[in-house]
Order: sequence, then structure tokens, then C-alpha cells
Amino acid sequence: MLLDSDDLAVRADGDAAVVWLAGDMDLATAESMVAPAHQMVADGHAHVVLNCAYLNFCDSRGLMAMVSLARAVEPDGSVTIAEPSDMLVRVLTATGLLDMFTISSSN
Repeated sequence: MLLDSDDLAVRADGDAAVVWLAGDMDLATAESMVAPAHQMVADGHAHVVLNCAYLNFCDSRGLMAMVSLARAVEPDGSVTIAEPSDMLVRVLTATGLLDMFTISSSN
């Protein structure tokens, strides 16, 4: 399954789901950008990949949305952040959130 919109695309495959994020993930957009991933988890996909190759910006609300997703897949699932920018990795490291996610340089 592949769903497209202006800011994201979603593909489900078995127990995994891939969500491509694009643009800015901030107060105005974070919930709607992560909502399809939450729906995939509710539908039984235990492993979620957030492909951030086209994500330009992520503020604290975006980080909170990613943490909420990581908590939704606990204890048996996982969230991988694929192709994060150096800035996103630095922010995750500085906030102590890096260990909640698997980081992948490509997807």
C-alpha cells in the first residue's frame, strides 16, 4: 500500500511500515505527519521506518511526535529513523532521545 500527499508517503510491507516525511515537522504539522504511522501501528505493523531524507526541519513538537510513535510500538516493535540530516542526529543526541531509535543512513 502506498499513500501519497504533499508532505508524506506511506508503504506497508508485512509487519513493517515506511513513512517518508518531507518539509517541516513542527507544531502545525507534526501530528498529521506521524498520524499515518500511528495508523499502521494500530493496523498491526510493529516496525516503522521514518525516512527523513526530505525532512527540512524538526522542532520539539516533531520530536515529541516521534517519541510518541516509539512508545506506541513498545515493547516488541521498533522505530528506525532513516536518512536523517546531521542536524536531526545532533538534536536527538542533545535531547537524549537518540537511543529510542535505530538510525539508518539509507533505506
